[in-house]
Amino acid sequence: EWLEAEFDTVETRAADPFFISEKTKAELRAVYPYWKGKTCSDLAKSNMDPLAYDCFTKHGMYTPGNYFYNGIGHVNVNYAEVLKIGYRGIIEKTQKELDGLQVYCPEYVRRHNFLTAVIESCEAAIAYSKRYAALARVEAQKARSETRRAELLLIAKNCDRVPEYGASSFYEACQSFWFVQLLLQIESSGHSISPGRFDQYMYPYYKADRDAGKITIEQAQEYLDCIWVKLNDINKVRDAASADGFAGYGMFQNLIVGGQNVYGMDATNELSYLCIEAAMHVRLPQPSFSVRVWNGSPQDLLVKAAALTRIGTGLPAYYNDEIIIPAMMARGVSLEDARDYCIIGCVEPQKGGKTDGWHDAAFFNMC
Repeated sequence: EWLEAEFDTVETRAADPFFISEKTKAELRAVYPYWKGKTCSDLAKSNMDPLAYDCFTKHGMYTPGNYFYNGIGHVNVNYAEVLKIGYRGIIEKTQKELDGLQVYCPEYVRRHNFLTAVIESCEAAIAYSKRYAALARVEAQKARSETRRAELLLIAKNCDRVPEYGASSFYEACQSFWFVQLLLQIESSGHSISPGRFDQYMYPYYKADRDAGKITIEQAQEYLDCIWVKLNDINKVRDAASADGFAGYGMFQNLIVGGQNVYGMDATNELSYLCIEAAMHVRLPQPSFSVRVWNGSPQDLLVKAAALTRIGTGLPAYYNDEIIIPAMMARGVSLEDARDYCIIGCVEPQKGGKTDGWHDAAFFNMC
């Protein structure tokens, strides 16, 4: 409803304008009547006290569009599991759980519906990747050079395998990661969907290919640079009030490197440096790139991060393990989980895959 009301101003507004063609406007206007009363916003409104709804949307308690019209995101999901076993593996795990449900269990209906939805979602993700594989083959037939044709056929091969199955190479791991990131965005139109400790869950695939001589550092760097570019493809349309508050098309996809492992040893690896290099090469707003530092951080990592700082893009953000880990433990997080923290969105230390970001704590009006 807000976009329909702002069709004629969204292109000319001062903050984060978007161009919508007349053809698209006509298509959206034709679709909108069907969705009246059937949206997530309508469901939320039906569960709210009228006074609360009035405060929420009219009296400046929150930027309404940011919460009421879109997904809020603020998660770091278990990328590592999809990289390892793929969505097919998750389907198998879910089916086993589904088969083991007891019909007389009080939670049977809720669990059955949820697990069935998990399987359907994973099947949809697989079908989505197959469409990319098919398109890459079509494009390969039209390619004017053998080099480009070979690239497209390799893309098709990768998309046929991942994210359905576990990644068998660093290139496949990069492709699988990107599908996960993209699918999350399509599902919720959220923001602050953060890759987290990218250098940790991606490193095994990089190391295996490097040890086997299957990839050069230059090739790996190119794949990373491409991911950095693609993260800037993700965007969302906010209403005018939210755009004023979040000007700059911010998506806050926080990707962090360095820091400790669960045993308290430094976890910096070669991929940590390549990620910093990618940020130096691309120089775009996304990802929101961060570095974990502590007294065990290698001097080379600090120097490399400082070289990125010197460029002047405002990256990376630095996070101090020696402050954050004890602070998380003081709030009930285990030592192992605290050591494995990532940053979600702006400045929210969390254990990836277990907790949501503590988003917008600064929005409280203490008066």
